[in-house]
Amino acid sequence: MFNWLSEKIDLVRLQFLLLQLLALTLPFSFEISLQGDNKLLFPTEPLMIFVALVVVADLLIRPGSLGDLIPDKWWLVIPFAAALLIGSVFSEMKIVSVKFTSVNLLYILIFFFTLQRLLNRRPEFFVNLLSLYTAGFLVIGLLALYRYGTYDWNPVVVKAIFQPFYKDHTIYGATAAILSAFWLSYPLKDRIMTLKAGQVMAGLAAAGAVLLSYSRAAMLSILVFLAIRILFLIGVRLWQLAALSVAGLAILLLNSQPLLDRLNANHFDSGDRQSDLIEHTLSAGNVNTDVSNRERLNRWISGLSMFAGKPATGFGPGTYQFEYIPYQKQEFMTRLSVTDPYHIPDNSGGTAHSEYVLALSESGVPGILAWLILLGGLTGISFRKRPGWPNRGYIVAGYAALSTYFFHAFFNNFLNTDKLAFLFWGLIAWICVNYSNIPSDEKRILS
Repeated sequence: MFNWLSEKIDLVRLQFLLLQLLALTLPFSFEISLQGDNKLLFPTEPLMIFVALVVVADLLIRPGSLGDLIPDKWWLVIPFAAALLIGSVFSEMKIVSVKFTSVNLLYILIFFFTLQRLLNRRPEFFVNLLSLYTAGFLVIGLLALYRYGTYDWNPVVVKAIFQPFYKDHTIYGATAAILSAFWLSYPLKDRIMTLKAGQVMAGLAAAGAVLLSYSRAAMLSILVFLAIRILFLIGVRLWQLAALSVAGLAILLLNSQPLLDRLNANHFDSGDRQSDLIEHTLSAGNVNTDVSNRERLNRWISGLSMFAGKPATGFGPGTYQFEYIPYQKQEFMTRLSVTDPYHIPDNSGGTAHSEYVLALSESGVPGILAWLILLGGLTGISFRKRPGWPNRGYIVAGYAALSTYFFHAFFNNFLNTDKLAFLFWGLIAWICVNYSNIPSDEKRILS
């Protein structure tokens, strides 16, 4: 049967076409309810399942191709998959964890392993996919801008103007920051001026979408991106970056009290309809009266308490929203706090509001180790600098884009959504492929 299939259909070419279709439809995917509490992202999740079946069929037809599915830098991503699986085995809610893990492993299989396999054949394919994704993303931005105008530019409505495609304005903002950082960092080596202009325009349009999203974390992540770009431009070495990081942490610890005093003196409120964009962004530092910030603090403290209770394995992937409620402390609870996971107050969705706290609470030590390995490995690859490394500009662009989410991940967690998973794992696959294309003598030096 499989031999007949391989004779009739070019499965590799089919994977290229299906991923293009995925990239085009991802910005427009929306959630539909199935039986009970089950939900499905349409049309992307059925499409991804089909891609996974095609990949499996291809591997069965050509068993030797399994090696192509595993990249040189497999150790960057495998810990994530391992943490999900270990957490599921020891989960407090096994059905919830199995569902959550299955979806996230599907994302990793398609957007990292399958994509890097295809990029080894056509490295420029990722830029093609990102162009399709960006086009759809900006169309939704124009629609949101029109909706915003119909409400007389009242910032209160921003949370809903991206629906049903982006459930929350912060997801749209995080996506916009990644796209803006990538296109503004992408090396403009092509001689076609219109193509260069298009890349710059896409980056600037995505930067405008960050402002449109009104997401404080997204706006601040652009500042992080600019700082990362400056470090690359001045040629900071890996050891210098490590020294700067240690010095920065030391300065923060030594000046912790003055910083706390500044935070306590911050009275900007994200709920103030009269605040301008700068005041709205500065409200991210108000931990006393800003309800959104107070509730985020409540979720973080609850997550850390969960980690203290089960540090080895966590409570299980996908379980935070059910398990954190008894770990809340009364002094940190707000009007947005949840006491029943099945009856959530308006504007109080989300889980831990931090990828790192979520990893600690749901997957324990394996979960946070996976993040540390990924962050450390990608930073090491990106900041190493040697002569004759033709693809470093592409790696820098990928890391600069990811840096926005590495920062954003302190305040939100979106990797369980298809739209962010594609960008996150796809950029990592692109970095790995460009690293693999370094001449062999250079790679020996860098390894």
